[in-house]
Amino acid sequence: GEVVFNSPFAIAIADTIEIKTEVISVALDDSRPEDFSQRLSQGSFEADLENHLPLGVMLTLFIGRIPDSTLFTDPSTLRMGPYILNAPTIDDAGRVQEPVISRVSDVIDSTDLELFENDSLFVGQAACLLPTDSVGIIINGIDYLGARASAIMRLRMGK
Repeated sequence: GEVVFNSPFAIAIADTIEIKTEVISVALDDSRPEDFSQRLSQGSFEADLENHLPLGVMLTLFIGRIPDSTLFTDPSTLRMGPYILNAPTIDDAGRVQEPVISRVSDVIDSTDLELFENDSLFVGQAACLLPTDSVGIIINGIDYLGARASAIMRLRMGK
């Protein structure tokens, strides 16, 4: 998913600002074996997170069964993070020179593995924009925050 800013604006952030994305549906591979849930042994989560905003960001990913914004507060939702993404280097005009890319990985707890028994999951992101100095920053239409993630399941073979 991505958060994209469509027009340039200047802002000074005195306290953390949270932005939540729209919840999207993700279809799971339907070639799973019939006894998939009994064979699940462990899972892992891997993501490439990209910050092309001229400020630091704290990103949390939410994965669950809820198709709307209550995904963010539902106790059965799997929360990955928060992950801290440092601010990229900016030039004298305040433009980002190149994004900060972070590769993160986490273990998916055995109690959360049952989420992956469904045909689809719902995913949302919460990005906390971290405070800036009093001068502030300029966010341009080319600035963004991106995440590419995958879950890897390990199955027991045999009986």
